Amino acid sequence: MAGERTGVRLEPVTQENVLAVCDLRVAPAQESFVTPNAVSLAEAYVYPEAWCRAVNAGDDLAHRGEGGPGPFYESLGFRPTGEIIDGEEDVYALPL
Repeated sequence: MAGERTGVRLEPVTQENVLAVCDLRVAPAQESFVTPNAVSLAEAYVYPEAWCRAVNAGDDLAHRGEGGPGPFYESLGFRPTGEIIDGEEDVYALPL
């Protein structure tokens, strides 16, 4: 799935999909790369500059793959900002 642009889109996190977003889990080997989605959503609630979106590939929520999520984000045009959250999570931004 990583690197595929076809059918990949960013969708708002809504009342209809928030539980599915919170239930997403990464492979055990990836747990050190990302904060759980529920924590990210809670942080977004208190930071007005946050812009949360769920990554969908076709009809499925995505963040699956080997290793870290960086190459996947970069394949969609996101770039690392240099900011790191909690000493372990890279922040990516989509240039407009």
